[in-house]
Amino acid sequence: MKNTLAADNSDTIRKAAKALFNAIDKVPMEKLTAEQHKVWMKYAKNLSCHAEHMRGTVELLHQREHFMTLSTSMYNAMKAPNINTTDIYYRFYPMANDGKGAYWVSEQSEI
Repeated sequence: MKNTLAADNSDTIRKAAKALFNAIDKVPMEKLTAEQHKVWMKYAKNLSCHAEHMRGTVELLHQREHFMTLSTSMYNAMKAPNINTTDIYYRFYPMANDGKGAYWVSEQSEI
């Protein structure tokens, strides 16, 4: 999603947000430990809400606003013990948010 936001492609963002929304709904809760479940439940509703907003609009600015909050929740959820099996980064993107900058979750350590 971050990459499509950077490329200014609102249709692709909508598709990615829809895929994320569906994936959130399919998290295998029965496989989570009690600690993982507690963390996931803390962030899942927020993630779903922002993914739903992003998939429901073609307004790039609105999608970016929701991605800022979604990024924070995603990073916090994925940093829970043993939930994430791949590296995830929380990086400051100075060009985001009308040049004010914003933190976005990323699969890459470099901006």
